[in-house]
Parts: sequence; structure tokens; C-alpha cells
Amino acid sequence: RRPSLARRAHRIASMTDDNERLVPVQVESKIKERVLEVRKEFEHLELAFEAANEAGEAAERRTPGSSAPLRAKVQALCAIQREKELEILALEALKSDYECWSAKEFDFESYLKTKTRALEPGTPVNDAPLKAFDAAVRGGGDTLDDDAEFMVVGGGGDGAKGVKNAKCPLSLKKVEDLDEPLEDLKGYVYEAAAILDYLGRKTSVPCPVAGTVHTVKRADLKPSKAVQRLKARHLAASRAKDNE
Repeated sequence: RRPSLARRAHRIASMTDDNERLVPVQVESKIKERVLEVRKEFEHLELAFEAANEAGEAAERRTPGSSAPLRAKVQALCAIQREKELEILALEALKSDYECWSAKEFDFESYLKTKTRALEPGTPVNDAPLKAFDAAVRGGGDTLDDDAEFMVVGGGGDGAKGVKNAKCPLSLKKVEDLDEPLEDLKGYVYEAAAILDYLGRKTSVPCPVAGTVHTVKRADLKPSKAVQRLKARHLAASRAKDNE
């Protein structure tokens, strides 16, 4: 029987004396501390993406094609975001791995490095920020119309959570235009075909919305009642207009 990843990471770490060793209570505290750090880094990335979109759109208005250097910077930011997404997945895996591990000491950093390397090949690349940048420089940036604003702030009388995104981060279609909207537990909505393709054979993946730190689980996805209500509103308004 092959040893668990946590045990293998510990064996690798035991060959060096420079790594930080933690006792059980410290591991749990370290996980919480690192998650908070990564969450703040995601917030900074979100601000950087928004600034790049605005700058790219302004540059294209002045001189077509001049946004290319900014696009390269967005790609670099996407690479950083991917590192952080993999780190979040590794931290979540550590929570379950460590429960089955009885050693007195644990090499936290070595485990994260080993786990993130193992997760990278099978984790989809989140290119949503790059697509959002391309849409912005074409003049199609993320702006909320009245109905989208209702979706973002609104909940439902049935207790459903309000939708937090105006567009699917994968297809870039407005949520009210999605053919088959699926919603995760945090209230983010996706085109069914796009999110299922993003999941691939995995049961969970990092949320593709820039700045988020939660994972999207296949089992948690459900039809979005909030979007269905918005579609009904649009249909009713359209029929009323036709009858005028």
C-alpha cells in the first residue's frame, strides 16, 4: 500500500533541517492563517484585474492595438492567481489528510509544495480574467444593467440566495441570457455546459470568478431559481410591450 501524500511529504522534509516543523495544534492554526493570507491576495488580484481592464479599454479608445502590453500583464496576473488557487486546493486537502496522520511533527511548507505540484496537471486553467480583459478592450466590459443589478443584490421569496455575478465567468454571457444557468452554494451562476466542461472529470474545482477563494463542487450545482425568475420578468415585460 502506497503511503499517503502527507507521509511522503514528511519523509522528503525529514531529509532537511531548514523547514518549519509544526505540532498538531499549530497545523490547524497555520491553515487558517494561510487561507486568510491567500484571501487578501485574491482581493489585490481582483483590484489589479479591474484596473487593467479600465486601462486597456482607455488605451484601445486612444490607439487601437495599444492594449497588448497590458494584456501580457493580465496573463502574468492569471499565472499568480493560478498559484493561489492551487494553494487553496492544497490547504483544503491538508485538512482531510492531516486528520489521518498521527506524527508528532509536520512540515507545512513542504506539504504545500508537494501537493500543489501534484494538483497542477489536473486542475483547469482559469482564464476568465483574460477573457474579461479582452471583452473590456472591445468595449464590452462588465457593466450592470438594471436587471443584472437586481440579480446581484436580490434574493428570492423562496429563500434562494441572490446571484453574485452579472455574467458567467466562462462563457461571458449575461446570466439572464444563459441557456441553462447553474448556481453554486455561494450564489455564483454559470452556463451549465461551460462549468461542466471546466469541471471535466473532477468533482470540484476553484471558482472561476476572479477574487473568489471557494471551490465549485459538481454535487452542489443546481438550477438557478433567481435567474429563472429574471427570465420570467423579461418574458412578461416583452409580452406586455407587444400588447401595447
